[in-house]
Order: sequence, then C-alpha cells, then structure tokens
Amino acid sequence: MIVQIAILVLSQMSGSVKCDTSLSDSGKMESCSVINDSTGRLESQSNTLNGLPEGKQLAWYSSGKLMCEYHYKHNKFVDTSKCYTETGEIGNVFACSPDGDSCTITNYFDDGAIRGVSHTKNGENSGRRWSKYPNRKWLEIHELDELGLAHGLNANWDSLGQTIDSVIYFHGRILRGWWWYPDTRQIDHRWSNDSNDLAAIYLQAQIKLMCILFSKVGCDSMNGTTPKAPRVREAAWFGPDGKSWGQVVNGNGAIRFYEEGKLDGTETYKAGVLVKTTRKYLDDGSLNPLYKKKGKR
Repeated sequence: MIVQIAILVLSQMSGSVKCDTSLSDSGKMESCSVINDSTGRLESQSNTLNGLPEGKQLAWYSSGKLMCEYHYKHNKFVDTSKCYTETGEIGNVFACSPDGDSCTITNYFDDGAIRGVSHTKNGENSGRRWSKYPNRKWLEIHELDELGLAHGLNANWDSLGQTIDSVIYFHGRILRGWWWYPDTRQIDHRWSNDSNDLAAIYLQAQIKLMCILFSKVGCDSMNGTTPKAPRVREAAWFGPDGKSWGQVVNGNGAIRFYEEGKLDGTETYKAGVLVKTTRKYLDDGSLNPLYKKKGKR
C-alpha cells in the first residue's frame, strides 16, 4: 500500500526526463530525473533496479520545496521516509525496519498534531490503526492480529463524534458488538458470542494450520474439517423508533428482521444455536441453509 503511494507521487510528475543506466551483478540500475519545462526546476529523482524502486527517491513541489523523500531496498520501504506540505510541515512519516518487513506510518495535521497512525507487516495492514477527523474527533480505531484478521477493538465514528459501531473481535470473529442507526442515534442492534467457543474455534484453526504446514502424524482426522460457528449468548435488535424486534437471552430467543418496513423473517435460537429461520437470505446475500417457508416445516 505505501509503495503505491510513493509510485503515485512520482508518476504525477511531468516534464523532461533524463535517465542514466548502468549494469551490475544485481541487474540494470537506472537513475532518472524529471525537470519542469517551465521553471527548469527538478520535479523528481528516482532510482530503480530491474525496473523496481531502489535507493533514494525524491519529489519536489513546483516552488522548489521538497515534497517527499523515500528510501527503498529490494522494492520495500526501509529506514525513515518523509513527505512534507508545501509550507514545510511534515505530512507523513514512514518509519520502517532495515529489512522493510515492518513499518509504522504516521500522518499529521498542518499544525503538527498527529492525525493517525497505522502499521504494516510484509506489505499488509497489521496491529492497530487509528485516525481522526480534521476537527480532531475520532474517525476510526481498528486492531488486527498477526494474520491481518480483526482482533480487539474496531470502532467508527461520524464527524460529529457519534459512534457508528463498536465491535470487539477475537481473531476475525465477533466477540461482542454494538451498532447504531446513523440518523436517529438509536441503538440498531447488539450481539455477543460465546467466548469459550471462539477460543476453541481459534485453537482448532491453529491445529489445522500446523497440520497443513508440517504434515504431523495423527492430523489426518483434521483434513477437510471446518470450525463450527460460535454460539450466541446475548442479542437484541431494535427498529429506528427504538421498539424491540426481539432478543436472545442466555442463548435462547427469537429476533424479527425488517427490510424497508416489511417483515423479512425471523430467527430462532436455542442454547445459542440458530435452529429455525424464515429469512431466505443471510446478511451477506447468500441463501440461508436453514430457510423454511412460512407455515411449513
């Protein structure tokens, strides 16, 4: 992701291009400069190895002030790279490990206050990411595990500071969460799953992964298995007017669902397991395997 940002900045430059090429044991090294035809000033300097970014990359504003300075090694950000506003304030800082496998990206407001922080590992989002609106109110907080799955707090707010959703995940699955209607600020629904089930599902997935990676004896029984869904502990749904659409308490209960004011169907839970539903489609749009026509068993 951050590599694409650098390429975008450099590719936006336009003007006369001058390149020097050399060959080494590593391959073809090319150093190019872009000069603004109107002002005669440098717009960018880039270095590539076999067509991929390598070494220092520089970009300037038309005023001549430095826009960005990136450092690459083997097509990865390394060490510290920075971008600046045209008035000279720091806009972004990419602080990366010497091998480029992990980076912390910090974004700043014009007054120097931190606007947001994110982390990458092997080019993918990792760890905790947060950012704020220009009015300094929270925009988002997202936490990921080492595999890039949601793990921990994941929350979003609107620009007025009202919570849109607040969900706690356990390795990609919802532990508990709350959602609100954006217009009325009424609670939309809340949901919590059995934490013991989530832990067991995660452990099963880890054992299966180890079996696949290392082909351990005794893992044959794991082949083709899929983790079961966690049992529902508590859930409640509400309409925009605040009226209850049903709830699940200690794993038992029923919930009604509506689409554009019309009843879409119901879901019935027993001991935390969905045992009956008249909803034809799941929230992701797929056909509900437990769907039963109304009035028929």
